[in-house]
Amino acid sequence: MINRNDKRPIYDQLVEILRNKIENEMEPNDRMLSERKICDEYGVSRTTVRLAMADLEHMGYIYKRHGKGTFVAALNQNSQNLMDSYSFTDHMKAQGKIQVQKYYPLR
Repeated sequence: MINRNDKRPIYDQLVEILRNKIENEMEPNDRMLSERKICDEYGVSRTTVRLAMADLEHMGYIYKRHGKGTFVAALNQNSQNLMDSYSFTDHMKAQGKIQVQKYYPLR
C-alpha cells in the first residue's frame, strides 16, 4: 500500500507496487486496470497514476493502445547488457548467430 509517511514520492511507490503486481501476478498482454480504478484502489490522484504509468511504459513493463487500453508488455527474461561482452561479434557468436556479408556491384 501507499505509505504517505515514506520519503519517496507517492508515484514512485505506486510504480513499485504496480511493477511487483506485473511481475508476480500478470501475464504478457493482460489488460491493466484503468487509471480511474487505480486511483480508487490506491487512494491517489489521476496525475500520480499517469506519472507512474509513464514510468512503467518507459521501463518497458506496459504498453498503451489508443482506444483499447494499457497492457502488460512481454518482459524479455533473456536480455543482457551488451557492455558485459568483450565484443559485439563474440556476443553474437555466443548466441549462435553467424555473420553474413553481401556485396552488391555498383552500376
